[in-house]
Amino acid sequence: MQYTSSELDGMLKQPGPLQFIGADLSGADLNMADLKLANLSGAKLIKTDLRGADLGGANLFKADLSGSNMGGADLRATNLRGAILQKANLYRASLDDAILYGTDMRGADMRETSMHTIYIRHDGPDRVDMRDAIYNKNTAWFDIGKMLFPTSETRIC
Repeated sequence: MQYTSSELDGMLKQPGPLQFIGADLSGADLNMADLKLANLSGAKLIKTDLRGADLGGANLFKADLSGSNMGGADLRATNLRGAILQKANLYRASLDDAILYGTDMRGADMRETSMHTIYIRHDGPDRVDMRDAIYNKNTAWFDIGKMLFPTSETRIC
């Protein structure tokens, strides 16, 4: 289901965690939106403006966020399992404590992104794909066992 701007505005003013399961929010302006604990499982958020949005604790299981602008967004403790973040802008976003099993982050801009204590798999079908991801010296990386990111498949700019 796709929402109009006025419908979205009304829903964003409602108290409590929002339910957008399977919703099509592609291209929506959710800049600075309070989506804390929202259920966006399976939602389409392609090229959506989520700059500075609070998505802390949200469920983005298998959501498509391709090309979305999430610069400065709070994604702490967010479930991004199986999500698509291809070419998404995560500049200065916080992914601390996020679940990234099977997340497709190919070509994502992760410069100065905080990723402390994130939960990922680096092998098997649920591995995180960070090929061509962009980062810089201020990107906070994580250590999982013997594998320290960034890898040779990511690049610094």
